Amino acid sequence: MDKIKVAAVVALPNMRLLVRFNNGRSKIFDVRQIIPEYPAYASLENETLFSSVIVEPGGYGVSWNAELDASEGELWENGIPVE
Repeated sequence: MDKIKVAAVVALPNMRLLVRFNNGRSKIFDVRQIIPEYPAYASLENETLFSSVIVEPGGYGVSWNAELDASEGELWENGIPVE
């Protein structure tokens, strides 16, 4: 199969993302889990900013602004599968 890419993203309550990938699978990614290692992501506690998430061109991840993003690999590896 081709490399995993993000097809769509939806911001959920409690700093979680519902991410659909190009292979048809979906996962929930909890952004709070990366704040201890990357404190800048704490700014995403602002619901307006958090809900502004978009898919990066080409599906290479998601982003909120020029400084805050998450790669497709991070989302895939650390997301929890949605059944």
